Amino acid sequence: MEELKNEVKSAKKLFQSPQAGYIFASMLEELTPNKVFVDDIKNPTLALSWDKWSCFFFGGEIEDTKAAKNTIDFFKTHFLNEKKRKSIGIFKIYYPSEVWEKALVENLQEFNPLVLNRVLYQHKLKGIPQNNKKEFIVREINDEILNNSSLGNLDAVTEEISGMWGSVDNFRKNGFGTCALEGNDIICWCTAEYMSKGLCGIGIETVEESQRKGVATATTLAFLNKCSQLGFKPYWDCWAENKPSVRVAEKTGFEKVVDYKVVLLDFLPDD
Repeated sequence: MEELKNEVKSAKKLFQSPQAGYIFASMLEELTPNKVFVDDIKNPTLALSWDKWSCFFFGGEIEDTKAAKNTIDFFKTHFLNEKKRKSIGIFKIYYPSEVWEKALVENLQEFNPLVLNRVLYQHKLKGIPQNNKKEFIVREINDEILNNSSLGNLDAVTEEISGMWGSVDNFRKNGFGTCALEGNDIICWCTAEYMSKGLCGIGIETVEESQRKGVATATTLAFLNKCSQLGFKPYWDCWAENKPSVRVAEKTGFEKVVDYKVVLLDFLPDD
């Protein structure tokens, strides 16, 4: 496997699934940090892409599990060494077919792989529901927010932004988001990620003590209105078993695109 540095678009054909396509489009536009490795620089048929955070994407068609072994061995050598396992912690591995799934599970047995269900939604930005929650303030994440070091949970917000955008400055220049405030604390934040022309993903988190109070719904609705203003149709991607997340997505008008699976490797230390 060799790294693609200048002609990343040559691997686009290998990442056409709904769950990977919009993410790779963001990588092509250099709005998401990435590294892409292929089996052949001039005519790639197999590829491995990394968002420099925790997500890895295998691409290309294979007829049997043996065809995937070299790519998976490259992944193990370069990303599953002890240093990388400690620094990344959670590895979320995307793949395009059941054959790839079988190959990954077979070749990663020593790392206790889990196959878990996820669901991808998209919002068409038609008939965005009204926000009926007035108990807290929802604001755009702008310089006023990002420069206010006195805000509680700002570190968590900037950590997520830096992970997805490479830097807070890149987000300031190209991204957008909304957040809910209670007193001097940020209690929920919803940020654009994996942006490309007319599309974006969503990163959302609500602090534990503020969950199940409508905060995520209100923050999402404000985010959707911002998407409508800017012309971005957003995706919502979550674990199928995360019922609160599924509930917020469906309540705010997102429509299901696809159910799919990922392989998860967990190297986080036990509490």
